Amino acid sequence: MVELVQKYFPDFRRTLHELQRFTASGTLDIGAIASTSNANIKELVSLMKENNFGGVRKWVVENLDNDVTKILRKIYDELYAELVPSTIPFAILVIAKYQYQSAFCMDQEINLMACLIEIVRECEFL
Repeated sequence: MVELVQKYFPDFRRTLHELQRFTASGTLDIGAIASTSNANIKELVSLMKENNFGGVRKWVVENLDNDVTKILRKIYDELYAELVPSTIPFAILVIAKYQYQSAFCMDQEINLMACLIEIVRECEFL
């Protein structure tokens, strides 16, 4: 339970919703909580590299339970190994812009997708 509270604090409504979801079977499923806390960023970057829009969108939908700012941070960390060095500064600017916007946007999925599309469109992968 502590992990859920830390993950969704200060949104107690979401915390309660997620707690109900993970206890639907009558017991708290620790495995389900752990599986949502680690998004597979390498898979996402691979889909971006292939310019696979459908695959990227599916990945985003499946991993939207994760904190979007943490996803963006993991993307930032992973892109250093995946982008042509001259395009890394632009990717950093894009990630920073969408991290800021995520605090104000109504739909995190659309915001994250816009960020990923801009990175794919403007950056060159190795």
